[in-house]
Amino acid sequence: MMGQIMVAGGIPVQVEGETGVVFRKTPEAEAFSRWQQGEFEEVERKFAAKWRQELKTLSLHDIAAQAQNYGVDLTICKTIESARDVADLVISDLSPQLQIMFAIEKLQVPAQLQESILQKWQAAGEPTLSELAPYAHFVLRIQIFFEIALATGKISADRPSNLNDIAYLFYLPFCMVFLSTDRLHRSCAPLFMSTNQQFLWGADVKADLHANHVALMRIPEEERKRGLLSMSPRPLAGGLIASVYESRFALARGATLRPALKDARMERELAAKVRSFSEAAKEHNDAPPFFSPGDAQSMTIERYVDKKRGSWFQVPHDTKPAYE
Repeated sequence: MMGQIMVAGGIPVQVEGETGVVFRKTPEAEAFSRWQQGEFEEVERKFAAKWRQELKTLSLHDIAAQAQNYGVDLTICKTIESARDVADLVISDLSPQLQIMFAIEKLQVPAQLQESILQKWQAAGEPTLSELAPYAHFVLRIQIFFEIALATGKISADRPSNLNDIAYLFYLPFCMVFLSTDRLHRSCAPLFMSTNQQFLWGADVKADLHANHVALMRIPEEERKRGLLSMSPRPLAGGLIASVYESRFALARGATLRPALKDARMERELAAKVRSFSEAAKEHNDAPPFFSPGDAQSMTIERYVDKKRGSWFQVPHDTKPAYE
């Protein structure tokens, strides 16, 4: 629960004695890029259609009924906050072993994994679920909370899409700011956020983004052609986005968003170094001798960036595409 997403697929490489890890563009990122362009494969269309149909026939009342099996007095749930507290009570009142079994059942862990999970739990000294698997504990809390909130009318059981909306809260441990225009998120997300996280209402952010856009459009066109990544503009002073940068990312007023390299030569050298690691990853066969991820001296993450989005160049307008 360090706020970091575990990413698979890192390729260890060694270039001129320096060890690094290269992350190529993932299949998920490739698919997301296609979707942004409106390109969908037939299997994806069929899956989406099946999902929409299942959503229409889903009964949240059946999910709500599960809350009656937990042996707690649901009449004490007077607020949405108390539904969370009761969910925590349901889990904490169980013995450590029952917590593990409860999570296995509620999270539908595949049968072939259950024995190894129990062995790991025993080897660890039979700790509580939150000690053994804190993220699984977090997801379980939200799931039980959702059932209790449905059963007590704090969340509507007549809107099947609420099941998918609540699942977005599973991402909370991996963000500093959670932004949404969904009313369910507005009422529920803050219940599971830590003190160093912040919820933002989407309409407020959209208004501030518009104000930033209007202000930046006053910049001469030749300057804007450099691209946003080169310009690295600060958010509009006094706005919502600026306050988030200053409070959540500890960006002092007057500081630059992206530290500049000292000169063009350093920039060229850095670009060449990044390319050499990416090329080495293409020819990757085995990890360098005695390689340990903790000893990597650099990490390269490959991403595709659209040259232009809306009114704005993200990179210099004359940039040649890396891939045709």
